Amino acid sequence: SSTAPVGYSINNTDCNDADATVHVPILYYVDADRDGYGSTATAMLCSSTAPVGYSVNNTDCNDNNAAINPATVWILDNDQDGYYGSIFTQCTSPGAGYIIKSTQLPGDCSDNNASVNPGAVEVCGNRIDDNCNGIVDEAICYPCQNATNLRTTGLTANSAQFNWTAIANPVQWQVEYKTTKLGSKWVDVFVTGNKRSVTISGLLSNQNYQWQIRAKCGTTWTSYSGIVVFKTATSSLSRPVPATTESDEISGDNIAVYPNPTTGMFNLALRLKNSISGDPIISITDATGRTIYKQKANVVNGKLNSRIQMPVNAIAGIYLLHINTDGESYQTRVVYIK
Repeated sequence: SSTAPVGYSINNTDCNDADATVHVPILYYVDADRDGYGSTATAMLCSSTAPVGYSVNNTDCNDNNAAINPATVWILDNDQDGYYGSIFTQCTSPGAGYIIKSTQLPGDCSDNNASVNPGAVEVCGNRIDDNCNGIVDEAICYPCQNATNLRTTGLTANSAQFNWTAIANPVQWQVEYKTTKLGSKWVDVFVTGNKRSVTISGLLSNQNYQWQIRAKCGTTWTSYSGIVVFKTATSSLSRPVPATTESDEISGDNIAVYPNPTTGMFNLALRLKNSISGDPIISITDATGRTIYKQKANVVNGKLNSRIQMPVNAIAGIYLLHINTDGESYQTRVVYIK
């Protein structure tokens, strides 16, 4: 035939006779980490699309790490509270302190203060926009106060985790611990206000310890909490050591209410300084001073322990818990959430 029939050609230059869109080799870039972004290494391939391990671009600054490429999101969480204020999408790190975004959330309005972020509650009267909503000390706020529901978990021969509850973030927590031996000295541990636990290591095995906590509200510190005692495991102990709580050891006339905030049911523990002749009266009043709960309580060996259920018609808010006995009175706040 003087002309090439259909399906034939007068040349043999096609590099991929199975793909009508490509005739000559095309330049591709090696994509070693297979993140869709190529390196500077090149290859000539007879394919209209980039095969696996190759890319049409050479914009990857780290072809050995699929997490780093031009689509990488870098954030600065300077106070490490889980919220960031600065964000960049680029291949290389913007600078010192920036990390690849993981579970962190946006909107931190004070990235040098771990107690201030969109997940915090507003603290009354501290003149700070604690929850980053643009309003300082709005009507719905919570008082800065010391921790409650103190408990010790994760006990091993040489470590323990101290846990506590608080609805509002203070500026800082100060945790103190020491052995129960006569003359032992407190060891101070300072924790940012957004934390609700701290792990202590370097403890002695099979040893009795005690710890307490206080909060820095504004420029002043609260009184220390009641003391929690615990015992570390022996080196050969294979089973977990039971957790201890603040109710295991209450010093002076400190009141322990836990859990606080509560969803309805909570525990009350109080050690009385003096012996009493009658039964204490426990009552709860709302913000208007109206009594919504009242009952008698028993005291055993100078210690009051009671389990209390909030009334079913109570609304969420802050309540005042009173204990009255023999002319003496004690009180603390209870935060009720639904």
